[in-house]
Amino acid sequence: AGVPLRSANGVCVGTLCAMDTEPRAFDEKEVAVLLDLARMVETELELRILATTDSLTGVVARHAFLDEGARAVSLALRHRYDLSCIAFDLDHFKTINDTAGHVAGDAVLAATAQTCAALLRKSDIFGRLGGEEFSIILPHTGAANAAKVAEKLRARIEAQTTKSELPHAVTASFGVAALASAPTDLAELLASADRARHEAKARGRNCCVTAVKRPPEAAQLGRRVLKAGSIVFNRGNSVIDCTVRRLSETGAKLDVIASGEIPRRFKLSIELDGFSRACTVARKDEQSLEVVFDQF
Repeated sequence: AGVPLRSANGVCVGTLCAMDTEPRAFDEKEVAVLLDLARMVETELELRILATTDSLTGVVARHAFLDEGARAVSLALRHRYDLSCIAFDLDHFKTINDTAGHVAGDAVLAATAQTCAALLRKSDIFGRLGGEEFSIILPHTGAANAAKVAEKLRARIEAQTTKSELPHAVTASFGVAALASAPTDLAELLASADRARHEAKARGRNCCVTAVKRPPEAAQLGRRVLKAGSIVFNRGNSVIDCTVRRLSETGAKLDVIASGEIPRRFKLSIELDGFSRACTVARKDEQSLEVVFDQF
C-alpha cells in the first residue's frame, strides 16, 4: 500500500509505501495509520524547506547557502571544473528603509530576488546572506561568463519597477570571483567576491567588478632579481621608484618606501631592460606590492 506525499502547493514529491513479505489487504485501521505517517513526513519535509528558505525572498537562507555552497566548491575542486561566485547588495538600501519604510524595503528585496532568480539556472545556488546582501554560486562557470551573468542581473535590477515611491532608483553593486583565481574553499571564495563588491562600491556603485587573480606564492612569483624599477601612473605624470625583488611572465614583487599613494593599476617600467608592463595590484602592505601583469 502507498500514500502520495504532497508539498504545500499540492505537488506530488513521492510516495510513502508499506510492504510485507506476502501480499495481503490493508484494513481501515492500517490505512489510517499509513495516512497519519504520510502527514508526518509531509510536515517534516515542509519544516525542512522552511528552515532552508529565506521567508521574505524565497531564496536559500544563509545557513543552507553556506552548506550547499561548501559542497559545490568541494565537488568543483575534486573534479577540476570551473565555479564562480557573485556577491551583490542593493545600493543605499538604508535610505529606502528610512524614507519609504521597511514594508517598501521588504518589497524591494523580494522583487529583486524574484528578478534575479528568473535569470539563473536551476543548478545555481542563490542565497540571501543577510539584510540586502545576496550571493550566488555558479557551477561550471568561469570568471568571464560569471561577469556576464552579473552584468545581466545588474541591468535587470536597475530596470525593475516598484509599486512604492522610493527616494532613488533601485541599483546594486556586484563582485565576481572564480575558484580558479586562488580560493580553495567557500570562505575564501566569498571573501574574494566580497572584496570585489566593495571595489564596485568604491567605483561609484551600480557596477560589476571581477576579483583580480591572486598571484602565485612567493616561490612561484618568478626568479629572484634586484632591479631598479618605476611605478608609472596618472598618464605618465606620476612616477614612484621601486625595487623589483621577483619577476616572472605573470607578475612581480616590488619594494617601495610607502605604498599608500600607489593606485590599484599602473605600469611597471624597468628602464635598463627595456621592460614595461601594465599591471594590477593583487596584494599590498606598507612597503611591498605583489602585482599581476595584464594578459594580452
